[in-house]
Amino acid sequence: MKVRQTMINRRQQALLPSLLTVGALLFASALFAKESARPASNGEVVTARSDQRLDKSFRGQVKRATRSLMGALNKELKAQGLPFTTLAVLPFKALDGGARGAKVSAALTELFSTQLSSKGKVISVERGRIEGVIGELGRATKGEVSPKGAAQAGKLLGARYVLLGSITTLGSTLQVTTRLVASETGEVVKGETLQAPRVDFISFSRDVVVTKSKMGAAFRSILIPGWGQLYNGDKWTGYSTLFASAGALGTAAVYIYLGSEAQAKYQQNLPSTVGERRVANASYARARVALWSYALIWSASVANAYISGHNDSQVDIKAWGDLESAGVILSGQF
Repeated sequence: MKVRQTMINRRQQALLPSLLTVGALLFASALFAKESARPASNGEVVTARSDQRLDKSFRGQVKRATRSLMGALNKELKAQGLPFTTLAVLPFKALDGGARGAKVSAALTELFSTQLSSKGKVISVERGRIEGVIGELGRATKGEVSPKGAAQAGKLLGARYVLLGSITTLGSTLQVTTRLVASETGEVVKGETLQAPRVDFISFSRDVVVTKSKMGAAFRSILIPGWGQLYNGDKWTGYSTLFASAGALGTAAVYIYLGSEAQAKYQQNLPSTVGERRVANASYARARVALWSYALIWSASVANAYISGHNDSQVDIKAWGDLESAGVILSGQF
């Protein structure tokens, strides 16, 4: 009887890491749900609306503005006899507190860059290069960039044209003003203005801005080891951790099953099953090693996801849908 009780205790010990892991997963699920339920960081209360219900005038104005700017570029290309041109879309500037509070600058910059570079004749300058040049010029925090400054930036970037954008508040609406500047001359080739209710801009921003956080990465790795790394963009570590943790759990499950089978045979009290006690104990011991290995992988995954994570926002225009809604978009960057 004492021997059987010892075997049962060893089986319970083998299962202890699994019980602790399940408890941690349940706790993490509650925290993750709480994090997902947080309100928008811009303090605005916006009723969620689908793309179909988003104010049509906003989409229509964006289409009109990009078509007009593209038309101006086509005229320039035709006059110069060039098959394509290069364009740098500088970060749109919010010129007042209301515009800054809406937090739509990055989304609008990416929107116009994507739309203009999707026409096939325009190659857009990569975002990282633009930010570097803007930083060197010391223009990032000094208000709106002038056409002269834009021309200077365009020359440094090797772009024939530069698009400037500014955002201002007009009552309950936001107004976006864009200017297409020739880098060689500093001349404003074309200007466009669009205006829409503030709520439409905020809804657009909510649709396309993906916010990531260190805690979000850690929570995901708590739920599934490796998920946090995939969330951070580290696919190699993410998939390696995912497969390693699955292998550890699978190994533990196999040895727990073998131990249970051996224990059941030993409890038959037959002379031929006496050796099953040793098999059961060895299986449970291996199961404990596998489960503690999983616990180690899980802990390392959570810590790594948090340390390698970052608190920032990224713009994904694809989440809003293609304004032209037709064909394959070919875009280029350099």
